[in-house]
Amino acid sequence: IALYITGGGIESIRVVDNGCGMSEEDLRLCWLPHATSKIESEEDLLHIRSLGFRGEALSALANVSRMEILSRPPEEEIGHKLVVHGGQWISLEPHATRPGTVVTASDIFYAVPARRKFLKRPSTETNLCRNTFLEKALPFPDREFKLFIEGKMTHFLPISTLSERIAQAYPEETGKASLQELIGSGKGFQFRIVTGSPEIYRKDRKHLQLYVNHRRIWDFTLLQGVEYAFSSYLPGGTFPLCYLFVEIDPEWVDFNIHPAKKEARIRNTEDIRRRIMEVLSSFLASRGRLSLGSFHLSPSGTLPNQPPFSLSNNDLSSLYGLSPHQRPSPLSQYGPSSSHSPSPDYSHPREQASLWVGEGAGSAADRSSSSLVSGSHSPSYGVDQLFPANRTTGEDSFIYKGQVFGLFLLAEWKDTMFLVDQHAAHERFIYDALSWDSVPQPLLIPLEFPVEPEEEERIRENATTLTSLGVRIEEIRPGTWALTALPAAYRGAEEDVVTLLKTQTGTGEKLKQELFAQIACKKAIKDGEGISPLSAYEILQYVFSLENPRCPHGRPLWIQISREELFRGVRRIL
Repeated sequence: IALYITGGGIESIRVVDNGCGMSEEDLRLCWLPHATSKIESEEDLLHIRSLGFRGEALSALANVSRMEILSRPPEEEIGHKLVVHGGQWISLEPHATRPGTVVTASDIFYAVPARRKFLKRPSTETNLCRNTFLEKALPFPDREFKLFIEGKMTHFLPISTLSERIAQAYPEETGKASLQELIGSGKGFQFRIVTGSPEIYRKDRKHLQLYVNHRRIWDFTLLQGVEYAFSSYLPGGTFPLCYLFVEIDPEWVDFNIHPAKKEARIRNTEDIRRRIMEVLSSFLASRGRLSLGSFHLSPSGTLPNQPPFSLSNNDLSSLYGLSPHQRPSPLSQYGPSSSHSPSPDYSHPREQASLWVGEGAGSAADRSSSSLVSGSHSPSYGVDQLFPANRTTGEDSFIYKGQVFGLFLLAEWKDTMFLVDQHAAHERFIYDALSWDSVPQPLLIPLEFPVEPEEEERIRENATTLTSLGVRIEEIRPGTWALTALPAAYRGAEEDVVTLLKTQTGTGEKLKQELFAQIACKKAIKDGEGISPLSAYEILQYVFSLENPRCPHGRPLWIQISREELFRGVRRIL
């Protein structure tokens, strides 16, 4: 199929194919209203598998342009040419042509000047034609497509696989992405997903596309399912590169609800959504770590069952975002992948726990209390003394080097340097810890707050979820509620909890995620704040063991630079 565009399609649009062609009888009828070869009986309306079936496109085109159609079936020796101008039949006569069909529409809207004056500039109309061309070509990789603009071929899409077709159509956007093709199915449907790794994302939904039975449509439920699956892997306000192609039994889908067939009514939408999320979640779980690098702690050991070392009060507050008496259970109970962590030697003298690194971190007394550093502020020296296990536990251990710019934790592993975002890492640490603390503790003074009728309705809808999270609220009087109990880990975030209760809509799981994310963000160490090496080491050990090393908002926790990249940067190697 070849498409030729001249003057933004206003001067001329020509479509050429080498398909089955049309006979003289079909040509005589094809431009009339509601003439279609797709429907032969009423029952066919329930089993539509073609893109067109209303018999409107050629009729509409013939009424607003000067249209010519050349067509010839392969079994006939000569074809025919139909000419229609502004909805008026001009001629139909034999004409020499190759097998297939050529449709040319020129002087668009010449017969409707009121409509023509509202057309956009030719360059804008050309871009719209190009977008439509690509949308039609994507779901048909078994066909060859060409696009010519002003006589020059701008797109050539040969027969290929689905992922190759997408790469051909959008080479700039997908050039850096390693596209993966996933498949799934269920009762009455099957689908293919072509997606990139989580590190490839955009600030718009241009490459979040849904095709149902080869037709691009908008369906909030299905597209929201894709976004939800990616939500833990992408920064807030960004969207994945993901193309979803769904094949549904024609009896289960109706495209007649929208004039341009841009929407559809799907009988089993929730089943399809659930299955799509399962397939994507499984893929992302396996790719989450790969997208950030190959570092992973040794799976040979487990974290200790008791707190690894005696931390100062400042350490406890910094690490958990809590006061000492509010500290939740040991870290080993929080880790989703704690079985992947080693068993380092934590037998460090108590006085060493007061060593701090980073300018402005801790008091002068804290920085000078350890005889190991002898007044030196060198992060590498002090940390190596604090953690001798770094140098002896084997090739899978990492070395914590210190804090950089009051923002990053610097770690070394083999020939790779890791810069870990301390706020994002600590935020993830707290976020995961919150899910393990759901035991309500009464507030000394209940926090009363007014609610509007719609807010009260949301609170009642989320009552079950709130109870499971350890949040207790009571209605004091009409229009006034009170927060009476919270888990210890939520302390200090009472106002945030109330705001979320009054405004959050959606599922219970979404409420839980938003609540934990807000609390974790508020309690996590901020940019520019110092952190003791003991706290930093435990945070690093935890995040390096995660299968999906991203913060609750989807941002990656670290970047890595190899020894070779550093050498090339200073031209040590070429």
